[in-house]
Amino acid sequence: MIIPLFFTGLRFVLTPVIMYYIAHAQCVYAFIVFACAACTDFLDGLSARYLHQETQVGALLDPLADKVLISGVLYALWMYTGCVPTWFVCLVVIKELLLIAGTVLLLEKKYDVSVQPIFAAKVTMFLQCVYVMGICMQYHIQLMQGLLIVCALLHVYVLGVYATRLQKMKVM
Repeated sequence: MIIPLFFTGLRFVLTPVIMYYIAHAQCVYAFIVFACAACTDFLDGLSARYLHQETQVGALLDPLADKVLISGVLYALWMYTGCVPTWFVCLVVIKELLLIAGTVLLLEKKYDVSVQPIFAAKVTMFLQCVYVMGICMQYHIQLMQGLLIVCALLHVYVLGVYATRLQKMKVM
């Protein structure tokens, strides 16, 4: 088994576990498992580069695992705690679905989809992880609301950058 794919797979497996803990008001457990899942995002990329195990499958599954993790956990926090605003969950889910649709479009048209993610997308994922952990631990709600706005603005920016890339490739 390729080690980076193991870490990526863990995010898929841990997402419903985190959602379960959130649904049953076990926020400390949700925090711990989410922190572990978030670490796998770092570990899969690091191990892929360090062990020279970068694959096309990994390049596709890694961002998909991120999308499943963050969308699922934000949905659970919205549904079971009400701590995440509806508009933010909608923004994240719609953005992620549009990015998936863009990837499928590129694959159908035989384009190379191994494009490196932009730095802002990595920052967005990191800040969302901080936001989720802060919400789970009910940390300084005003600070979390500010972080939420920053994440929302970054989502819009990232979507715009990727849409511009597609347009330049003459895909759209």
